[in-house]
Amino acid sequence: MPPSRLVPSILPWCYNDPDPVAKELDKKFGANQYRLSSFANAPKKVKGNQYLVEAPRKLQPGEIRQIHDNVKWHYRE
Repeated sequence: MPPSRLVPSILPWCYNDPDPVAKELDKKFGANQYRLSSFANAPKKVKGNQYLVEAPRKLQPGEIRQIHDNVKWHYRE
C-alpha cells in the first residue's frame, strides 16, 4: 500500500505498456510505494499521453530523464 502522503509528478510521455515504467519506479521507490496512472489530458505542448506518478517525494527532472532513457531502451528494436 502506498504511503498516506503522496506527491504528484508528471512524466511527459506514455507507452502502451506501463510495466517498464513501473519497474523503474520500483527501483527508485520500492514496490507498492507509489501510484502510476496515465491520462490523456496532455498539455498542447506535449504530444500524446502522460503518466502521473504519485510517490513519497517529487521526481527531479534528471530522474525523469533517466527513467525515460531506461524505458526507451526497453522499446529498442
